[in-house]
Amino acid sequence: SKHINIKHGKAVDFKTYMTGELFSILSEKSILAESIEKGANLQLPEHFDNFKRGVEDAAKGNILHQLFMIRTSDLFEKSSPEQNYYYLSGFLIGTELQDFPPHFKGNIILAGEQILTAHYYAALKILGIEDKINNIFIKNPDEIIIKGQYEIYQRLKP
Repeated sequence: SKHINIKHGKAVDFKTYMTGELFSILSEKSILAESIEKGANLQLPEHFDNFKRGVEDAAKGNILHQLFMIRTSDLFEKSSPEQNYYYLSGFLIGTELQDFPPHFKGNIILAGEQILTAHYYAALKILGIEDKINNIFIKNPDEIIIKGQYEIYQRLKP
């Protein structure tokens, strides 16, 4: 995940986050892997509720403790592996968005696969960020890549 702050057509700040990489490692290769199963749809109320709880919990406590709670929720049958999938997604995205500038004004462009942009859009709403900005635009990643490559080509052209 990348956050690029653009002012007057120029990138003035750039941060990269290992959110997707960490999600992959935790959900596929860690002790949590047995407690997580890919969910079918964020729109289902129980999945959205767990995603929302994850986003909100990201601001509350120690990340290492909160992550282990996913395992104990499964062991004590407090949540299903699918619910844990959405909790982990919300928790990691919520952790990333804790770094979002509190006084940001302008537009946000989300570029990525549809399921991922839906998760980020939902997190922006849950955190109230959507209410403080102008607009949120969702772009196909191919569109962004092609546009960026074209801009580079135009600048390098003799």
